[in-house]
Amino acid sequence: NFTLSSPVNLTVKFLKQYLVIINGVSSWYNKGSTIVLNANVPFYMVGEFVGTYNVSPGSSIVIYGPIKETLVEHVNYLVVGLIAGAVTLTVVAVVVVLTKYFP
Repeated sequence: NFTLSSPVNLTVKFLKQYLVIINGVSSWYNKGSTIVLNANVPFYMVGEFVGTYNVSPGSSIVIYGPIKETLVEHVNYLVVGLIAGAVTLTVVAVVVVLTKYFP
C-alpha cells in the first residue's frame, strides 16, 4: 500500500507471459523466450511432439502464444526389422556351422 500526496505519473512495465503445457506439465513463459523440447526416446522408437507445432524431440520453439505439446512414440520398424534380420542371420549361421562340424 502507498499514499500519494500529489499528482504522479506512473509507468507500469510488464512482460506478457503464455501458458505452455508439455506432456501435461504447465509452466508460464515470457513472450519471445525459447524452449527446447527434449525427450529420451529409445533407439527402437520414433518420437514426435504433437500439438501446437508438431515437432521432433530436440526442436526449439519461440513462445508467441499458448502452447500444448505431447510426446507421442511409435515403433521404428526399420530398426526393429534390422535387428530381427541380424538375429535371424546369426541363428542361421550358427545352425549351419553346427551342422557342418557336428553332423
